[in-house]
Amino acid sequence: MSTLKKLFPYFKPYMGVTLLYLLMGIITVLLAMLLPQITKHITASVIGDTPFSLLGFIPADKKQLFVVLAVSWLLIVLIRQGVSYGRSYMMTVFSAKIACKLRRDVFDCFLKQSQEFIRGENTGNFLTVINHDTEMIKQFYFVTLPSIIESLLGFIFASVMIWQMNPFMMLGAYIFALPLMFFTKRSGSSFRRQYSLVREASASLNSFAQENINGIRVVKSFAQEKAETEKFAQKSNDYRLHGINTMKLWSKNYVPVGIISVLPNVLLTAIGAIFVINANLSVENPSLVMTIAEFVAFSGYLAYILLPFEQMTNWVSAAQQVVVSSQKVLHFLEMGSTVSSKPNAKNVKKDSVHIQLKDASISIAGTPILENINIDIPQGKSLGIIGKTGSGKSFLTNLITRFYDVTSGGVYINSNNVQDLYLPDLRACFALVPQDVFLFSETIAKNIAYGRSNATIDDVRKCAEIAQAHSFIMDTPDGYDTIIGERGMGLSGGQKQRISIARALLFDSPVMIFDDATSALDMETEKRLYSALNESFPNKTKIIIAHRISSVMNCDEIIVLDRGKIVERGTHEELVAMKQKYFEIYSEQYSNILNSI
Repeated sequence: MSTLKKLFPYFKPYMGVTLLYLLMGIITVLLAMLLPQITKHITASVIGDTPFSLLGFIPADKKQLFVVLAVSWLLIVLIRQGVSYGRSYMMTVFSAKIACKLRRDVFDCFLKQSQEFIRGENTGNFLTVINHDTEMIKQFYFVTLPSIIESLLGFIFASVMIWQMNPFMMLGAYIFALPLMFFTKRSGSSFRRQYSLVREASASLNSFAQENINGIRVVKSFAQEKAETEKFAQKSNDYRLHGINTMKLWSKNYVPVGIISVLPNVLLTAIGAIFVINANLSVENPSLVMTIAEFVAFSGYLAYILLPFEQMTNWVSAAQQVVVSSQKVLHFLEMGSTVSSKPNAKNVKKDSVHIQLKDASISIAGTPILENINIDIPQGKSLGIIGKTGSGKSFLTNLITRFYDVTSGGVYINSNNVQDLYLPDLRACFALVPQDVFLFSETIAKNIAYGRSNATIDDVRKCAEIAQAHSFIMDTPDGYDTIIGERGMGLSGGQKQRISIARALLFDSPVMIFDDATSALDMETEKRLYSALNESFPNKTKIIIAHRISSVMNCDEIIVLDRGKIVERGTHEELVAMKQKYFEIYSEQYSNILNSI
């Protein structure tokens, strides 16, 4: 019930439609209740000799009565089918809208999470939530739940009709409810546990497949196709076994219910036949007597009495399944991001961005990543960040862009703590060119214009020229309209980096962050790129993370990170003159030049 309450906001806008849907369900049940009555009158008055009279209508003969009853039966069936189709179509449309919004909100919640959460999240689990779990919720609330309501209404109406004919027969049908309820209640918790196992196996299988699709080049490079196929087969087999165990559990609980639900049909039919015989033998006790017409009608109503008991195991199974799925969906919907905007967050002006870090430190799971970082970057200045792998270079820019929050100290934009700023405004101040370039399965032009959908092709071409990408783009089959594969498949590392740089340039933010973004370029191309960038955008702030000295040597200030601490800072000339860590890196990379001097 608490799960339904939490999901209620998704159903609330469609309550009118839902009530109409239930009303139409009641109509279909009421119409169904009329059919056994028509069959009863055909048996009693057309086949038998019982006089017929209804609302003043008295047929001239049996032929006329049969035509009227047959036409009535046909009309009821057609109306019932029409109502059923209309309500099914209506609810299909609205349930799809609700499921679509649910998926959108889950996806939105995922995108708003911190980098720390996303890095630790199982991709397969998220895909299972957004596809499988939302579908299970839709199926339960718009298929199973209405089926339960309609079956219970049919049970109530059929009980009333049978009670009017013979109370003893109705009580006889009820006797079998207790053992059915016993078996159903016992199976509830075991179903929930088993569906959790099936879902976890499905998430693991999805995650493994996703990893291998993304890492296909690594798999092929190390000739691990056979090994990965065997691993996939094992995970697929685990999923298969859990599915088989679920079916075994369902069968174990359904077989007793199926047997017990058949017994009342057999026994009550036999008892009804005896009561019909009693009527022919003129037994005086009305509780032990039925006419053959009443017996025919009773057989029609009996199915509605037994249906809830027969379907109870399926309903419990579906209910336990939706509980598991709802918990997973609500886990995402109720999860607050550790990095988010405050209710009274300030807006950021993009015309001038002054960045400051004051004693900024961050630790992940108790492990220090950066310690006491102090940096001042006025608008239009350039900062180079260099250091060994694992020294914390990328984390520093993650603090500035607030993908992570500091654990102590502060990060400031125009003297405002970034935690007090409106997050979308803050992120719009930065154009990031990441080390791991991601390109979409789209045209080159649309990849470059990703951050500015209204950009013209001239805007795209200008940025591509600055990024030294125009010439190779024009060599592709369709130029800027060439569709590239997922993650830029079909392009070299340097080509992907230049498209990524063009995309960042077109975003037109005051600060550009290059996270080892030119590592795949030769030094001559890199030099032309930075020269064109400085000429075209002289007022942009540039933060350049690199391993190569050539990438940072022209920056206004260079900092050297080592184990999360700034150990040196200054211009290229100043750092070389210090002859410490920066000079060691410089000497390693320019040894040939230094040796020739």
